[in-house]
This record gives sequence, C-alpha cells and structure tokens, in this order.
Amino acid sequence: MGCVVRRKYFVQGPHFLQHIDTNHKLIRYNMVIFGGIDGFSRKIMFLNAASNNTASTALDFFLDGVRRFGWPYKVRGDQGVENVDIAQMMFTVRGTGCGSFISGKSVHNQRIERLWRDLWELGMQQHPIREPEVSEENVAEIQIEDIDWESSGLSHGNSAAPGITVPEIECPLNAEDIEALRLAIDPLTPSSSFGRDIYFTTLSHALYLLDHH
Repeated sequence: MGCVVRRKYFVQGPHFLQHIDTNHKLIRYNMVIFGGIDGFSRKIMFLNAASNNTASTALDFFLDGVRRFGWPYKVRGDQGVENVDIAQMMFTVRGTGCGSFISGKSVHNQRIERLWRDLWELGMQQHPIREPEVSEENVAEIQIEDIDWESSGLSHGNSAAPGITVPEIECPLNAEDIEALRLAIDPLTPSSSFGRDIYFTTLSHALYLLDHH
C-alpha cells in the first residue's frame, strides 16, 4: 500500500543518548534556537536562543545542561559546523571508541525533531498567528518557500550545507547603558502577557537611555 514504516527507536536508559540540534525558523529575526533532549525520558536538557550559530555558543548551552543534569554517555547531532566543539568535548570526556558523538542526517534525529514540532504546536496554542486582531495582509502564506526552506525540496544552488551565517547586529547602547538596563529590568519577572509587557518595558527603558546620551 506504500505506507511509511515507522522507524524503531530504542535507548537503554536516562542519559545514555542525548539528541541535540539547532532550529533556524526564526533566522530572519536573527534568532537561532539551540536544544537538547534526553532520548529515554524526553526531558529537555537545554533549550536556549542566541543571535549567532557558532560552535562556542552551542557548547556553552550544552555545558549548561551538563551542569544541571550531568554528562550523557552519547550525543546524537547532525553534521553542522555548530556541533564541532560539542563533539570534541564528548571525545575528550567519553573517549573516541564508544560512539560518544554520533553524527548523521538531521531528519533521522527523531527525538529532537519531534521537540521542534511540539514547541511549534504549543506556541500556536498559547499565541496563534491567526487571531482577530491580526490583519489578513500580515498572515504569510504557508507555501512561501522561505517559511520552511529546509523541507521545501527545492535546490538552493549548493548540494552541501555550509552552515548558517547569522549577521552581527551592532548594539546602539554602550556598556554603561547595558549595565543600567540589566539592573532595571528582570527578564524572569512574572508576566501576564507571555513576556510582551517585559519587552515593552525594556524597549521604553532602552529608548530613554538613548535619548539621554
């Protein structure tokens, strides 16, 4: 009947295999999401966002998860350049003869790929794109290639994926202003609007600092 056969997945226990990946769906907003999930329990080991896609940033987030939950026995990731430092760290800690870092196609890294799907679904449930106050002109069509270029099936000129280059954005605030902003705003304060009130407070404070240079 041409049915797709579900791939069998087996892992021995917690911390035996951790799946890591980066998500570039928000790259146009200069945001890259880094995630790691335990293959046995599906517990999220780390989930962070950054304005770059460098190997050092990926390693920092990975080590933050290690400090909280301990070292995994093996790590599964794709062949992107952002995973180089994590692979070297796993080879150093666990050795090179036990498959401490397993690289392969991202589409076969099913645990973390499922996490991205769940994040999208939960995000849409909490704050859907299509709602009454959003005008129809601002709702992008799903068939636009750049909405999901990784799975569009279209060729982008190069057969190899050289990695994602995130442009650097110069911050208009100086070091003194940034420190003042950090002292004035607590990003972890409770919010009744999913962080929008914190964002607008931060924006207003930053504009105030710029106006009083």
